[in-house]
Amino acid sequence: STTGHAFAYAVDLDGAWKWGKFFYNVSNAVESVAGCNIDANGDLVIFGMGNSVPVIMRINPTDGSVKAFTHI
Repeated sequence: STTGHAFAYAVDLDGAWKWGKFFYNVSNAVESVAGCNIDANGDLVIFGMGNSVPVIMRINPTDGSVKAFTHI
């Protein structure tokens, strides 16, 4: 079966590439990203879908590492 994969990336204010992260639906199942926001702690919060349920990820904006992953 075919499953979608999500991709998140960051660029600086000059448009220079900082990092990219491809989610392969293995440890952090994410099929699509619907939105993102920077929270009060300065973390990138991504809202999307994975395994047909909503997911929320908290990502370190400096290096793209996943700090927290929650599915609803």
